[in-house]
Amino acid sequence: MAFKILVSPIANNNIDDAIKYYKLQSQSAAKSFKKKLLDAYKSLQINPFFEVKYKDVRAIPLKKLPYLILFDVDEKEKIVNILSVFCTHQNPEKYP
Repeated sequence: MAFKILVSPIANNNIDDAIKYYKLQSQSAAKSFKKKLLDAYKSLQINPFFEVKYKDVRAIPLKKLPYLILFDVDEKEKIVNILSVFCTHQNPEKYP
């Protein structure tokens, strides 16, 4: 059974900011970001058990982009909670 993806409001804001940034670069860059994000979601639906980075928070990088999806997993309910989509080029003190 596939896991359900729930995106937090903070993660939605992070995603919106990234899309706005990439749209300033080019439409194709924004589309590429969205596609890689959806690919990561598909991967998480199948197998969300990536390395634990901090307490119960896990992370999966977006392929060829400087972003990490930070999430936790509710194994009982089969839910992946997306907590943040973090740009790794930011100040490390901002790391969630």
